[in-house]
Amino acid sequence: MKNEFKEFYTNKIDISNPDESVLLVLDTNVLLNIYRFSEVTRTVFLDSLTKLKDNLFIPYQIGLEYNLNRQDAISKSKNAKNDLYSELDKIATKFANEIRMQIDKVSVKSTDYTVERNKIKNKLEDKTKSLIEKLKKNELNDLFGLLDTETDMSYRLAEILEGKVGPSYNQSELNDIEEKGKKRYECKIPPGFGDLANKKDKITYYNNLEIKKEYGDLIIWYQILEKAKEDQIKSVIFVSDDSQKNDWTYKQKGARAELKKEMLETSNAEFVILGSNQFIEQANPGKYDDLVDTTVNVEEYNDYLETANSFIIDNYFAKNEDLNSEKLHMSNKTFHLPESDLINKKIIELTSKYNGRVEYMQDKMDYIEYLLGDVSYENKINVSDKEEIYILQVRMHSLIKRIKKALNDWENERLLTNYEELENRIDYYYTKFKNAYKKIMSYL
Repeated sequence: MKNEFKEFYTNKIDISNPDESVLLVLDTNVLLNIYRFSEVTRTVFLDSLTKLKDNLFIPYQIGLEYNLNRQDAISKSKNAKNDLYSELDKIATKFANEIRMQIDKVSVKSTDYTVERNKIKNKLEDKTKSLIEKLKKNELNDLFGLLDTETDMSYRLAEILEGKVGPSYNQSELNDIEEKGKKRYECKIPPGFGDLANKKDKITYYNNLEIKKEYGDLIIWYQILEKAKEDQIKSVIFVSDDSQKNDWTYKQKGARAELKKEMLETSNAEFVILGSNQFIEQANPGKYDDLVDTTVNVEEYNDYLETANSFIIDNYFAKNEDLNSEKLHMSNKTFHLPESDLINKKIIELTSKYNGRVEYMQDKMDYIEYLLGDVSYENKINVSDKEEIYILQVRMHSLIKRIKKALNDWENERLLTNYEELENRIDYYYTKFKNAYKKIMSYL
């Protein structure tokens, strides 16, 4: 059966040291990620591309999309912090106003009630602003501190991809793809039909060419198929973080069978889709894992802003029992205040358990710093090992921050319903920290 339905099976392809039979294709979103990755992740990503330079290929359409969207990606990266802070301020103001309106609806006509009501409203506004400012100053400031928005790495990327970009189609070829695309999209044949909703009738004019954006992915696909026809190519790895669209993958579980079938029929080559995380891990086996967060994408940003309102409510009312309301009705939602004694007991239990681990981790970090400051150790470490140690140190610092954040989740949000999930998360970070520490000590 496997021979008759090869497109439903995938063989393991080694990309840590591939031969000329493996073709690595980078999608537009992956190239633009050099402006979205943290400084450490970006360095590892570019180093991986340098190592695999001989196997890289960029369809002309992808190269064009990258260069046309590069400045916008840079601008969004640089403005992300201010944009988020502005949105949080708006949410805080909206939240305070909604609570004011609900309090004002209570039909009690007396001077003492009005005085108390105004006290609550003023305190509410002060506490909400204080919470947002604290987030900006501490957690969010640390978060954005991981990004390096000043160093432009586009020149290094361009150097890596020099000579790796395929030829452009002429207008006649583009028109032919458009006609084929109409029939394919009607039959839901991938890729590209997922772009009909938001790219239909949008056109890119470049170099005397008219390129309809709804057919951009199909143009990329045909350029990949053409390159894969070269005799030596037996496997095509497409690195893409556009896993939300079902016209390329099955819900993030791999390339669609139709694409794999078409690749086999056109060039007798296997077709595999990897995300950035998978690419980095498989290009550097045993070194890196989970450097790229694939759980949140740009499309989910608005959903995040909507749920932030609930976050503010939970924080404020959990910390202000003087409001002493068992339930708060607002915007057709009911918010329950947890029992204070139960929460405090669990928080003390959990923080006591994990604060010891944080102290242990910090001691290990200090010990590494001490060893690296010793001249006798310094002279024993070669340049490549020093780079590896530096990356591991940064990751260890990041893991400590993540554990502290998880502890703050309990204390600030006072969540009990998912504390087991948070415990598992901390244990996971702690294990990764110990592995990184063990690896650094092997160099020292």
